Amino acid sequence: MKAGSPRAVYGTLALNGTFTWTRLPPGIKQVFLTHLNCGIMKAETKDRRETFEHVLRQVGWLKEVIDKRGWDLTQDLVLEGPVTAAEIQCVEEELGLAIPEECKELFRFARRLEFRYEYDEETPAEFRNNFSGEIGWNLGQLKKLRESLAEWVEILSMGRDDPASAGEAAQLWAGKVPLTEAANGDIILVGGSPCEVVYFSCREYAMHGRKLGNSLWEFLRFHAGIGFAGGYDWQLEPFYDLESDEARVKEESAGRFAEWLRKG
Repeated sequence: MKAGSPRAVYGTLALNGTFTWTRLPPGIKQVFLTHLNCGIMKAETKDRRETFEHVLRQVGWLKEVIDKRGWDLTQDLVLEGPVTAAEIQCVEEELGLAIPEECKELFRFARRLEFRYEYDEETPAEFRNNFSGEIGWNLGQLKKLRESLAEWVEILSMGRDDPASAGEAAQLWAGKVPLTEAANGDIILVGGSPCEVVYFSCREYAMHGRKLGNSLWEFLRFHAGIGFAGGYDWQLEPFYDLESDEARVKEESAGRFAEWLRKG
């Protein structure tokens, strides 16, 4: 089957965090459970599985918060089953690029996940630009996102007087795979050696080139902890030390925002 073709949503997540399987083709549920519940696995894989499950639990908890506080659920959870090696290879051939192993592992848990919400509620002053949260990835959209990234990189390069500088800037994004895109065109990418998560701002704002995590799994754990705040760059700014080149999280700020989420 061609990658990116329409697929059924495999289940729904209730307010209490219970996942309900629906519309499952024969064998799909067993494959999913094998990935999530296999008792014999490498410790690293187990940690990643636990991170994935943590993401799902946070979505369930946030749905409860959204309901309790009267927020807008702009995209209820969409969750689709794991990919096959053949499907990953197909997408890699379309991209002309190897998908980072951390992304492959994520797609083996779920080829697609989407969840978004918005709120019109006063936040503490340091988070005044925050009004939404979202998380998502979609194997079938990688080619489109990669093309969007290439267009923005070209546009930004045209604005540079020094060709060498433009080439150096473009190289920063080479080999990286776009994980998700914000409504304004900003993109979160995964890749590099060692693998890292990096923010691309199409307007080169403060978060442009900012490392969000030293691994995809580190970023997902942190992002889940702040209710998937974002994905605009200014919404993420309060949580990162912008004077550091490393993925240095402001833990106290993150803690205060998490407490605000829980207050309702």
